[in-house]
Amino acid sequence: MVRAIKMRRILLAAAACTCLGGCGPAAADQVSTTFDGNKQLVVAAGFLPNTLSLYVSAWADEPAGTSATIEANGPLHVHCDGKFLAYPPGYRLQSRPILDVGEGIGGLQLHVPPGSYSVTVSIPSAGVQLKRTFGAGAGAPDYPTNAYYMPLGCVPIADTRLQLVDYTSLYVHAADFYVVHIENPWITPRLLQQAAAADAALSAGDTVAVLQAMTIIRDTLQRVLMGPANIHSAYMFALDSVALLTQAVPAA
Repeated sequence: MVRAIKMRRILLAAAACTCLGGCGPAAADQVSTTFDGNKQLVVAAGFLPNTLSLYVSAWADEPAGTSATIEANGPLHVHCDGKFLAYPPGYRLQSRPILDVGEGIGGLQLHVPPGSYSVTVSIPSAGVQLKRTFGAGAGAPDYPTNAYYMPLGCVPIADTRLQLVDYTSLYVHAADFYVVHIENPWITPRLLQQAAAADAALSAGDTVAVLQAMTIIRDTLQRVLMGPANIHSAYMFALDSVALLTQAVPAA
């Protein structure tokens, strides 16, 4: 796994542990429900002032590897797919496995624009879900691109047709920005060609060609993630772009 991802996971896990292990808001931000007899799903969700981020951690009496989702709705709509993860030996906040959406035991932490958010954690195989609503925001997007950075298991969702157009343009241009800053003599020429093709196709309204270019960028970078942070950023924004280009077009 790329070094940048490992470091991000360590920092996010440390922040989550600080907040969930002892700070006051954690208890108030926690909700739980019972399912399948005496099993429990526990969700802690809220806003972390120290990192200016929305956070979600979820634990359940389910085997490690069980799939679950997080849906965060608000001024920014985000969908995350993950699996429950057993804590490493000697490192545990709860006895139950914790939901990993790409950041390990750090759960979900995400900068979002300010507003009211609802977070729903669902375990499809158990037919259970849990929702919490709270105010969050003021976290800044990625400075050079103005796009909000997503964890590995999460993608932005557009709720309107206009938003889909705007988000697609934003994330494609974010991917292109970081492609330009990749210094790799073996892959950079090909990536620059695809970034230029995506830009031209976006201007022409050719979403099929944009999707093709973003898919090539995503797949190429996935094979070379061991490297500078620019590679990881370009990969993540290309991943988000593909998700937006393949999501169902909203009705309105």
